[in-house]
Amino acid sequence: MKLVILGLGLLLVLPVPVSGQIIRGRIVDAATSTPIPGARVTLRRTSDSSALTITSGDDGSFALGAPGAGDYMIDVVRLGFGPAHHGPVSLRNKQVVTVEVSLQQIPYALDSVTVFGDANAAMLDRVGWYVRQRSDFGRFIARREIESHHVGRVTDLLTTVPGVSLVADPKHPGHVRVRMRGSQVAMGGLCEPRVFLDGLIVIRGGSGPIGGRTNTDQSTEAEDPFNDPRSPELALDDVVGPLDIEAMEIYRSASQVPAEFGGTGVFTRCGVVVIWTRRGR
Repeated sequence: MKLVILGLGLLLVLPVPVSGQIIRGRIVDAATSTPIPGARVTLRRTSDSSALTITSGDDGSFALGAPGAGDYMIDVVRLGFGPAHHGPVSLRNKQVVTVEVSLQQIPYALDSVTVFGDANAAMLDRVGWYVRQRSDFGRFIARREIESHHVGRVTDLLTTVPGVSLVADPKHPGHVRVRMRGSQVAMGGLCEPRVFLDGLIVIRGGSGPIGGRTNTDQSTEAEDPFNDPRSPELALDDVVGPLDIEAMEIYRSASQVPAEFGGTGVFTRCGVVVIWTRRGR
């Protein structure tokens, strides 16, 4: 007896009764007549609010069993198409009706999208500036900070960095030289840092403190191909202007200098200044 009751319960929820009123059909594109899968098809009586819903198959087909004879409406909706209403369809007892419902595509115009790309930010990412900034070695100056200082010379930017000073250049009146207290403080004096511009060495920098060089320093500089009295070093302010700079890195002693800029070496003992221009490389 329990099995019979269960069987009757299942019959009540079957979407298409074995015998009864059935509406079969296809959902197609009104322009191309191609089947539209995934459309939501709703069958509802015109006399009350009761309704049945099903989704069209891959071939656009559907089949719905009506609960009884009467007049029915078929409502169809699908993303990208306008809704459609078919009917009323009159169903007699145990009648099977076949219909076809067409949907009109709705052209959807997306709002225009403007994409802004920062080529210099991509350049700084490519050269590893952001990675080194996160390592917390040295001092990093980005474009926004450069603009906030409103300076006319690169050396004026460096005055905001502790441990950096400017001294008059005796060989070039009106020019200044950058001095950092490097890793050789015990030898006394201040020495000039090596300078990179877009990854290239533009100022060799000192190999030892000014006013405290030893025989070792002198012999090392004698072997240095950059140490040519016929080609004097540039002043930093002659290399680039603040308006052309995208970012800077300042390493005040050899212990801070990353390997890509020489690490702890003879010509980084006075520190390193790395400049990345807005045009990049």
